[in-house]
Amino acid sequence: MTWRISDTTIEDELKPFEENGFDSAKLAKFTQIAEMFEDQSQVDLYLAKLEAAVLQKELALRDVVTNEDKRWSQALYDILRESEDAAGFDKTQVWYLEGVVSADQFFEMMRGPIAFMDPNVTPKHGAETHRIQWWMVGELLGAAEGGPLFSSTADPKASSGDSSEDTLWYKVFDYQSHGANIDGTLNGTARSPEFLKQHLSVMNYSSLVKAEEGSMSWTNGAKNRSHKITRFESKYEVKKKKKLT
Repeated sequence: MTWRISDTTIEDELKPFEENGFDSAKLAKFTQIAEMFEDQSQVDLYLAKLEAAVLQKELALRDVVTNEDKRWSQALYDILRESEDAAGFDKTQVWYLEGVVSADQFFEMMRGPIAFMDPNVTPKHGAETHRIQWWMVGELLGAAEGGPLFSSTADPKASSGDSSEDTLWYKVFDYQSHGANIDGTLNGTARSPEFLKQHLSVMNYSSLVKAEEGSMSWTNGAKNRSHKITRFESKYEVKKKKKLT
């Protein structure tokens, strides 16, 4: 089952980056990723696997982490971190974004590559949705592909205009949902973090929902791991901030 709701093909949507000279082999992989995010059957296959892994991890943490919200958050965090380590992400830090970062900060994070939690774009966006997307990328292409692809989104050729919506990152990982249904649910695909977070609830991935909700709060989020979780506050005024995540 596909969520595809646009008359434009993914190849056409990403064609400006090909014309801009972006690496063709990497662009083919981003096309494959976007196609996966629009295939509900494939997304649900991966989410069911992640759901089971989080449930198992939460059980293992019950004697270690007594606070239930923190335990669910930690369970998801640890599983995502294992995938990120295998993908070549920075092993020393994860960023916890408390505001919308500047373009320079965003590209520093991409080049790292530095994994990040992103709770404060909007409540509907989710703290861990981008990390879940990249976990699915690892399932699709193999873990080792993730880090280099993540970093490549900082390539100047991965931008075809002046807006954040003209970037490869936006087209594949931050694509906005297309309106709402009468019951208030969003139309869209897993290319949209807002839609992905909604889908976790709609399909009753209860372990992922609990973990995601825990990560929305610094108080209940994962901490005290072997690497640093940087509580990253933007120093820019609101009017100077640009939504890039």
